[in-house]
Amino acid sequence: MIEISPNEKYLITYSKEDHSIVGWNVEDIDKVQLKFDQAVKTNEDIVKSLCISDDKKLAHVYEKKRRGYHTINHTVVIDMNNKDKEIALSFKTESEHTEDCYCTFNLKGEFILYSKFYVNNISGSHKIIWIYSTQTKNNKWE
Repeated sequence: MIEISPNEKYLITYSKEDHSIVGWNVEDIDKVQLKFDQAVKTNEDIVKSLCISDDKKLAHVYEKKRRGYHTINHTVVIDMNNKDKEIALSFKTESEHTEDCYCTFNLKGEFILYSKFYVNNISGSHKIIWIYSTQTKNNKWE
């Protein structure tokens, strides 16, 4: 898997083999060779979606196993400029009733997360698009 930041300043690659995410400086190109910046190891087995901001905020949606065979997708956001410190998402709960599907950063630097919320088996799912400011307050985005 490969993703590039909104203004094409930073690129990330994901390896299924060793579950690592590697960052590459795109602005600092030496001819046609990208310059390695840093690597991040994930604890998750299956990464469904990943995205990177121009200022190296990394988000990835991963599959999390719950109660036997039941799986649900959740999101982790880390700051690659700050020793891979995790950033919490306000308004977002880790629940069996919500499933994250896709994430991206827009050109304004906002973090966008597409999720589904399950009410019950009869109603099905409701789709939600969360838009977060990436101004960090107490290691949290609101």
